[in-house]
Amino acid sequence: GFKVKGAIPDPALFLAYLLFEELKKNGVAIKGSYKSTRNKTTEKNKVFYQQLSPALQKIISVTNKQSNNLFAEACGAAVQMKLQKEDFQKTVESVFPLCSFEESIVKDACGLSPMNAFSPKTFAALLKNMYGDGKNFPAFKESLSLAGNDGTLKTFGVNRKFVGHFVGKSGSMTGVKSYAGYLKTASGKNISVVIMVN
Repeated sequence: GFKVKGAIPDPALFLAYLLFEELKKNGVAIKGSYKSTRNKTTEKNKVFYQQLSPALQKIISVTNKQSNNLFAEACGAAVQMKLQKEDFQKTVESVFPLCSFEESIVKDACGLSPMNAFSPKTFAALLKNMYGDGKNFPAFKESLSLAGNDGTLKTFGVNRKFVGHFVGKSGSMTGVKSYAGYLKTASGKNISVVIMVN
């Protein structure tokens, strides 16, 4: 056998279904059925349990180091919902106003859509923008993998001089391989590096 991973489009509805079926299986009488209000709060709603997620910094670290597309998509959807943007292109343009996305097409947050199109210039601008963000840069840098050490870059650059001196993120799809991050030079200077090969 093999494992199949898939997204759950409506987690609340799925939980309601599982709970409903489990109660029914154990002989608990239930009136009515179940439904999800999808982020709509009504006076009839009653919270019976609340599960807090890990801190956002931890989620982003797992997302980047393990290239967890489900987490990336969930984070992107949460930001899009909070900013009330009609699509993800407008969401990233709003979050990164100093970066130009004219040469890019952004259809999702995880990067798996074959409709996505990014230029190295866009990624370089994003890296520069994050480097200049004194509040968020330390957490962002910590979320990136260290070449030859961990995450998606664990075997990247082995036996090369930049092992331990490059932090970044890899990305790949059929026929595409990319790296983006920061390289610390021998003089201690950090430079943005973007490599995209089709």
